[in-house]
Amino acid sequence: MIEDLLSIEFYGNTLMRYGISLAVFIGGSFILFILKRVVLARLQRMAKERVGVIFEVLVATVRKYLLPILNIMLLNYSVTAFLVLSKKAGEFVHGAFIVLVSILGARLAVAFIRLSIKTYLLNADREKDEAGVDRSLGGLTAFINIVVWIVAALFVLANL
Repeated sequence: MIEDLLSIEFYGNTLMRYGISLAVFIGGSFILFILKRVVLARLQRMAKERVGVIFEVLVATVRKYLLPILNIMLLNYSVTAFLVLSKKAGEFVHGAFIVLVSILGARLAVAFIRLSIKTYLLNADREKDEAGVDRSLGGLTAFINIVVWIVAALFVLANL
């Protein structure tokens, strides 16, 4: 009875394959949730122990960009590894994955580069305040944005 139910096919995949894919996604999401709690809690503790905005920005950056990238990677894996997709559906999933990861990866790279330069400038010149460093980063940040987004666009074009 259950075997008959699990062997029903929709779009070339059995209910068992859909169930396995869903179980992998839910299990992976649970693992990411636990890691998020542990890692972000430690980073937030470090941010509270140290004076400055740097660690707070780091925690916000990880939460805003890195976790969605990991969730998209998990979704891509659970779909492509356990489901049989048509050629067009597979190409669509691959293309969507590449575009989303490239966008979030470029934003993550810009945020980390900006944070690294800001930290360096604040440590190099102790007399400067954060507002002065932010103003001086304006032109450099624009250049970094252009370079990173060109690299991201080339990555997308090379992988589609």
